[in-house]
Amino acid sequence: MITIHGQSDFTISYVSSGMFLGSNWIHPQRTIDSYELLFVTKGEVYLDYNQERHVLCEGDAIMIYPDKPHGGYKISQGDTSFYWFHFLLSDPAFISGLPEVLRIEDVLKMKTLLNQLLDVTNAGTYSPYAADLITATILCEAAVQHSRSMKSGNKRIVNEIAEWIRINSDRPLTVELVSAQFGYNGEYLSRLFKRSFGIGLKKYIYSERIKAAKNLLISSYYSIKEIAHKLGWDNENLFIKFFKYHESVSPKKYRELYINMHLNKK
Repeated sequence: MITIHGQSDFTISYVSSGMFLGSNWIHPQRTIDSYELLFVTKGEVYLDYNQERHVLCEGDAIMIYPDKPHGGYKISQGDTSFYWFHFLLSDPAFISGLPEVLRIEDVLKMKTLLNQLLDVTNAGTYSPYAADLITATILCEAAVQHSRSMKSGNKRIVNEIAEWIRINSDRPLTVELVSAQFGYNGEYLSRLFKRSFGIGLKKYIYSERIKAAKNLLISSYYSIKEIAHKLGWDNENLFIKFFKYHESVSPKKYRELYINMHLNKK
């Protein structure tokens, strides 16, 4: 246990750590009495935690709080590897600014720190405080890397994908299609979009599709059937249902309302 001095003192204590290597594996259902950081270095980990299903891929880390049930909801196909370590905090404020899922851009640097932690704890020749110090360092590094990721590369990625979605909003886009186009995990992109726009990737796609529909409704003389076809809908009724679900008004009614508003302003 070490004490961190700042505006308020608190202690941090290393508990245990390890590295998992496996294939065709699913995380067991668990509830632990310590904090845990799990950092994925290969494959995908499907984890149900805090009433949300997460898909963690290489470079993703998740912070699990004490006494919170968690476990796998799907088998990880192929090879999977991740580091994990447990620790205790006297004051959770030390990590309160961190989201549940963090993006680690410099995977090599994080792996180096975690390997140092494993080396120190397995060597048997270091002071017990050495593991506590490295634990604190890893948590600080995770926070710094996540912050950098959000301020630089992630912003560029999100803007690039958002523009591509806008340009292609006349196509039947899906999260899977967009993810494949840019070579990213769909769950990861959804988190980025939620942080940037307040909505996930799926809802963002829908919003752009609705914008494209509105534009055609108010700026063209195409019929509803023609507009549906131009936006990639094979079935006019499905388009009408989609539009009404998101706008609480049918495409025909929306067009009529807009025309009335325009005429009233003259």
